[in-house]
Amino acid sequence: MLTLATLFPNARQPRHGIFIANRLAKMCDTGRIDATVVAAVPWFPGAYREWAAVPRSETILGMPVRHPRYLNVPAMGMRRQPDALARALLEDLQRAGLHADRFDAIDAHYFYPDGVAAARVARALGLPLVISARGSDINLIGGMRFARQRMLLAAQRAQALIAVSAALAAKMSSLGMPRERIEVLRNGVDTSVFFPVTRAAARQRLGLRSQRAWVLGVGNLVAEKGFDLLTRAVARMAEVRLLLDRPRLRQHLRGLVVKLWVDDARAEPDGWTRARDVKMAQAYLSAYEVEEVSLDHDLGRGGNGVDLVRWMIERKLVPEQVRIHSWNPVGAKTMAGDLAGAGYSFTITPFSPPTVEERDTDDDRNHQKQNVLGSERHDSS
Repeated sequence: MLTLATLFPNARQPRHGIFIANRLAKMCDTGRIDATVVAAVPWFPGAYREWAAVPRSETILGMPVRHPRYLNVPAMGMRRQPDALARALLEDLQRAGLHADRFDAIDAHYFYPDGVAAARVARALGLPLVISARGSDINLIGGMRFARQRMLLAAQRAQALIAVSAALAAKMSSLGMPRERIEVLRNGVDTSVFFPVTRAAARQRLGLRSQRAWVLGVGNLVAEKGFDLLTRAVARMAEVRLLLDRPRLRQHLRGLVVKLWVDDARAEPDGWTRARDVKMAQAYLSAYEVEEVSLDHDLGRGGNGVDLVRWMIERKLVPEQVRIHSWNPVGAKTMAGDLAGAGYSFTITPFSPPTVEERDTDDDRNHQKQNVLGSERHDSS
C-alpha cells in the first residue's frame, strides 16, 4: 500500500500526525499490509525553516518514509498546493523507482491538499484510491468554494472514503460526496498508552500539589476545538483551575488578559505573551482576552501573518489594538489591507530582519517567559 500524507511524523516533529502513523502501524502489524509512506514537506526559499532539517528518508514505527519537498508559496500557495504536491509525489516515486506495480492501492489522509493530489497520483499510476477525512479538512476547508470543488472531484475518483465519525460522514455527504462510498472508521485507543489510574496517581504525575478541584483539557489547542468555551466556563467556577495539556500553553486560567506577540524569531517584549505560530496564536485569541496583538508575517509554522489576520477577521477576534511589526513589506501591506478593508484600525512599526543575536530559539528559556497566572508551574511531559 502506498500511503500519501503531509500529516505524518518525522525526525524533527515526532508528534506531527502521530495518530495516522499509529493507525497505519497497527494495520501493518496484522501482517496483511506492507506500507510505503511518502510524506512530502513544504518548501520555499527563506520559509518553512523547521521543515528544512527533515531528512529525505527515514524509518518511522518500522515503516519506510520518504519526505520529498513540494513548492508552497507562503500566503499564496493554497490554491496551487494540490498540483505542486502531486508533481512532487510523482517525481519522487519515479526517482525512487517506486512504480505502480509495487502497490495495490493508494491510502491518502486529509482531503485538501493531500486527497486532491492523491487523486491525480492514483490516476497517473492507474491505482485504486482511498481517502480518509480527518475533520478540519471537511468542516473548515470544505467551506472554501475553490477547495470544495476539487475535493468533490477527488471524492468521485476515489473507490472508498473514510470518516472518523458519523457526524463527519454526514458532513461529507452534505457537501456532495457519494454517501455510498463513505465508511465510518473511528480512531482507536492504544490501551498500552492510555489507561485509567487513580486520582492521586494522576495528580502526582502532573505535579498538582494543590487539592483544589482541577479540570483537565486534553486536545489539540486550536480554535476549532472550542477551548475558549471551556476556559470561560471554568473562569466562572470558584476554587476551580484549568490545566491545558500542551507545554507551551499549559497555564492556570482565570480570566487572563494578555498582550500577544506573534513572532517565530524575536523574543517578546517585557509584559507580552509570545505565540510562535498561527495555531498557537489562534489558541490564545480564542481562550484569553487579548487586549493588543503585534504581528510578524513570516512565521514559518503552518501559516503566516496574513492567514492569522484573515482568521481573526472571519471570527471577529481582532483585538482593539493591532500592530504590524513585520520586516516583510509585501506581507505587512497585505495584512494592513485586509484589516483596513474590514474596518479595523492598526499601526505599522516595521522591524529589520532579526539578527542571529536577536533570534530566540531556546524554547526552555522562552517558556519561562510565558505569563503564568498562579504560583504553581507544571512542566510534566
